[in-house]
Amino acid sequence: MSDANKALIRRALETMNEHDASAFFELCPDCTYHSSATGELKGEPFRKFFTTAMAAFPDFRVTVQDQISERDKVVTRYVMSGTHRGEFMGIAPTGKQITLSGLCLDRIVKGKIVEEWDEWDCLSMMRQLGMAPPTKVEAKVAAQTWWKSGASAPRCDAPTPSISKLHNSAVHRKENIMNITPKAIPGT
Repeated sequence: MSDANKALIRRALETMNEHDASAFFELCPDCTYHSSATGELKGEPFRKFFTTAMAAFPDFRVTVQDQISERDKVVTRYVMSGTHRGEFMGIAPTGKQITLSGLCLDRIVKGKIVEEWDEWDCLSMMRQLGMAPPTKVEAKVAAQTWWKSGASAPRCDAPTPSISKLHNSAVHRKENIMNITPKAIPGT
């Protein structure tokens, strides 16, 4: 049964790679989907989420890295990638390529996926789409690359999105945050 269950999950992922929503939903017609990014989805909200994801990333691709199966459950470690061409989770298309990893646990009953717990790296996706700031390591590497390149300094008078958000906050307006001036960049 374990090999058949693993094959079922691989087939479901293949249907997603093929953007065959009807074949995908045939394999999981009454699935309850759990994810920290979406909460619990079932029925029409589940269908809408996956249909929207496939449309937003028309070159969406999932690659299985590893699978473990026992009794009625299959754990799959995967990498997914795609180009953001349509609205997804309220984010307008950016045209940016994303690659992220995830891990899902599927429960199978009578040859159908009835429940899935899926955890994928949503923060990495947000960073790659430009919706979240880079990690400290990414920022440090970018700064070192800029410094070594000898390129002219970036403009310091333009507010960054994070400063703009602080400025628009009523709490920080009271503190008159706009009186803060950016620190000088060495070598400019």
